[in-house]
Amino acid sequence: PGMVCADGTSSYVTLTAREGATDLLVYLSGGGACWSKKSCEEGFATSLTRKPPSIDWNKGEGIFDHSDPANPFRAGYHIVGVPYCTGDVFAGDREINYGSDTNPYIVRHRGYANSLLAFKAAKEIFDNPERVVLLGQSAGGMGTYFHLRSVATLFPDSKTYVINDAGIPFKQPHLPQETIEKLSKNWGVREVLLRLLIDGKGVPLDFGELIRWNKENFPAVRYGLVASYKDPTMSFFALALNAPSPFTVVRKTLIDAFQNDIGNDSASSKVFYLNDSVHTHFGKPLDRVVSGEEKLNVWLNRMLEDEESWGNVGVVKSLRQQEF
Repeated sequence: PGMVCADGTSSYVTLTAREGATDLLVYLSGGGACWSKKSCEEGFATSLTRKPPSIDWNKGEGIFDHSDPANPFRAGYHIVGVPYCTGDVFAGDREINYGSDTNPYIVRHRGYANSLLAFKAAKEIFDNPERVVLLGQSAGGMGTYFHLRSVATLFPDSKTYVINDAGIPFKQPHLPQETIEKLSKNWGVREVLLRLLIDGKGVPLDFGELIRWNKENFPAVRYGLVASYKDPTMSFFALALNAPSPFTVVRKTLIDAFQNDIGNDSASSKVFYLNDSVHTHFGKPLDRVVSGEEKLNVWLNRMLEDEESWGNVGVVKSLRQQEF
């Protein structure tokens, strides 16, 4: 109750319970984003209304295939799925009229509020799992920056892992400040970030600051970012958001995020970067997703098993470096 899509239809969670499971996977779906009447009407967000569940956690590929030995979530995990129908990368909590008083176009950017309701429902059903994994793809991946705190505080006695598949941490100077402020205002992001405050040190103003804030306040949570340097979907959105260098902005942002926010010396945050032109990665067999000589399933298992050998993969130091 209370979960709502952008057009006012009710949203929901999906549950996949597995016999004998002791861990919990919470999945944030992807589906673009919109921030104006034009972008919402023209389908930049693939769904702004309630749709029936479309994900089959048993018969898909990658993490959606429970028979694939390369899938660490094939068994042992209950699964809570959070659909995406708010156009705000799970970061918003505002209702806005993109039209006029006489011809209104109301959009309910309630992705952040929806997620909290979903997480609380998961807590009521699966009270104390051994491990909680929050995994988001695309828009859902961007939502993980905002919801690392949500799962860590709701499940304080569980080991917590957060995986971001293709949610690029856009920030200045790679996006104009006026664009960042527009998104924040239209979605109500600043008000959401104010709720994150724990110690009064200030509000994170962009994804980079939010990465550092999460690391500082939740050092026990392992965070993994999986992304491609030439992600075409994120390049499209960068162009739509007036990035000054839209065709290199993804690569620039990923290098910047690693060097200045995640850091090579972080024990809790790591990256798996690919020199590739693909968007999301977890919907295909994970042992076929390879960066250098490292397979994604191996990297992911090292993360989930708290191995010291879990490290950064595919890191480049400059835009000129093409191979790794």
